Amino acid sequence: MTSSLVPGGGTGIGKAISEELLSLGASVVIASRDENKVRSAAEAMGRLGRVETARCNIRKEEDVK
Repeated sequence: MTSSLVPGGGTGIGKAISEELLSLGASVVIASRDENKVRSAAEAMGRLGRVETARCNIRKEEDVK
């Protein structure tokens, strides 16, 4: 099984990419600065497959180490 990390995966294009990856059988970790947004998106996408969340601001070096 393939796993994918999608920064910004809770909204917009990132969410669409996450949903497509799930429909193809991948498990997905969606990351976002806004923990509430990413949790809500994960709940909605959970019907499509395995979704995990991570709070991450890719603009902060300490968040991506």
